[in-house]
Amino acid sequence: MTRRSTARPRAFVLALTLSAAGLVVLAQTPAPTAQPPAGQAGQPPAPGTPPVPGPTGREGGRGRGQDLTGIDFTKQPSIQAKTPEDELKQFVLQPGYRLELVMSDPLIQEPTAIAFDGNGRMFVVEDRSYMLDIDMTGQLDPISRISLHVDTDNDGVYDKHTVFVDHLVFPRFVVPFGPNTILTKESNAQEVWKYTDTNGDGVADKKELFDTGYGRLANIEGQEAFLTWGLDNWMYSTYNAFRARWTPHGVVKEPTGNNRGEWGVTQDNDGKMWFESGAPGVPVSFQFPIVYGNFNVPDDRW
Repeated sequence: MTRRSTARPRAFVLALTLSAAGLVVLAQTPAPTAQPPAGQAGQPPAPGTPPVPGPTGREGGRGRGQDLTGIDFTKQPSIQAKTPEDELKQFVLQPGYRLELVMSDPLIQEPTAIAFDGNGRMFVVEDRSYMLDIDMTGQLDPISRISLHVDTDNDGVYDKHTVFVDHLVFPRFVVPFGPNTILTKESNAQEVWKYTDTNGDGVADKKELFDTGYGRLANIEGQEAFLTWGLDNWMYSTYNAFRARWTPHGVVKEPTGNNRGEWGVTQDNDGKMWFESGAPGVPVSFQFPIVYGNFNVPDDRW
């Protein structure tokens, strides 16, 4: 892992790269991040700057007004997957950053989410039934799983691998929940289950109902995702207009304004929750308390 290079406070960046080779890369890096010049990706335009026109002069976005003239639609040779070592050579990093491979296929397949417990062990959601062909054949077959990976000698490479929970139907998330315990939920279901490894062999052997009422019947990509445990001790998921809190006497729920951001939930260093939506590609519902999550602020991202 990257060694401390300055005395100033640091943040840690986790980069998960999913590719044809199934590459997972973990980067632990210093906090400074170079900012692109104004007008480049991620930066607001200068005051008075007109919108960038699409290919036919209209505003771009969501495929509107695209001119397909001159595009070659003839069949091309398949793109061959690179080895993890070759993929690492393709990354362009800011000065002072370093990227190291910690795990790759065939140890994992179709990774969609990761979570770390308090001991640095990594749980990986492997949605192995997703888009096996263009017709999505078998997308709800119980062939997905959650795997557990441990770095036993602290060299930054995971060297012990087990299948923590197997035969799942497209799991939506994984949440470490105490010693040797996780929470997860399958697609087209309402129940969140608690799985526990009682004998320390890296495989869950105990299954208990944690809570119910979390499901959203929809396209497999549009169902709820994540159950992010915030600094406020509430757990947040996408789409569900409530947050949940565990207590010794059971799980309690509290209404919130959020019912958007289907792709994921995370939090910044101040504990502010960020919801990621697939359509705009940028976070939603972050400029105001989550209880006002249904309120849209025009041009809030600028």
